[in-house]
Amino acid sequence: MTDPSGTGPGTAPGGDGSPGVLQSLRDLVGSAVAALQTRLQLLSADAQEAGWRLAAIVVYGVVALFCLFVGTVLLALLIIVAFWDRNPTLAVGLLSGFFLLASLGCALLARRHARVAPGLFAATIETLARDRESLSGGATAADQDGVARP
Repeated sequence: MTDPSGTGPGTAPGGDGSPGVLQSLRDLVGSAVAALQTRLQLLSADAQEAGWRLAAIVVYGVVALFCLFVGTVLLALLIIVAFWDRNPTLAVGLLSGFFLLASLGCALLARRHARVAPGLFAATIETLARDRESLSGGATAADQDGVARP
């Protein structure tokens, strides 16, 4: 059964078949919720990636410290036993220096790994900035202050 006035759900009272204000508002809210869901998923992915990166840095640091400690102790004992009759001080000094340099190398690798990583939530911030720019009609804050930019 059709409405004799030509109005049905989702049509304007004029009967021309165009969607009503309520349907347009529902579509707008639906689009906004979908965009928000996408941004929250991106934020979640960024947080998970940052967590894994932090975990890797912590693991590398702990392993480096553990290896430094065990290696230094065992090597010192080995050198002391092996060179007991000759020059044990020189041997202990050289091998301890080697292990200290190795631990420094691991620490520098962990530091480089931490610095190379992008900032926390960088992809989310970049996407939100693009969204803001597209919603403002492509005008950025620098364009709005009236100063011409190259």
